[in-house]
Amino acid sequence: MARSDNGLNIGFCPRADGDNIELFTSTLTFHAYRLEDMMLKPMTSAKSQHGKTLELRPELSEFNILVTRLSPGEDEGVDAIDGPSVMIVTRGEGKMSAAGNSMELKEGWVFFVGHGVELSFHCEKEMEVFRAYAE
Repeated sequence: MARSDNGLNIGFCPRADGDNIELFTSTLTFHAYRLEDMMLKPMTSAKSQHGKTLELRPELSEFNILVTRLSPGEDEGVDAIDGPSVMIVTRGEGKMSAAGNSMELKEGWVFFVGHGVELSFHCEKEMEVFRAYAE
């Protein structure tokens, strides 16, 4: 989320206005939503090579999230993304191949994936990987 989306910048206000509670509360907006409206609906990602990667797309997204879930022995490939991404292994173990290198994956490990890198996964122990990206 951009700083301007949910922040109130008082840096250019006169000192007295920076502490003005009425001004602050008048800028707040609240909208009630149903829980069902707030839940992201996963859809199969076009970047998935074997259909095992889903994509979560918030409506006003500055980034999307890829979710790869694999059972032991399964493989998945994810096409290159036209931007940087951050990936976290939330469950399980396996291997990942990227740019000719093979890396071990374990629960809790975090990776930065550079622009234009295609990934291949092989699952050894029920694995779940989340990857936030912007294109």
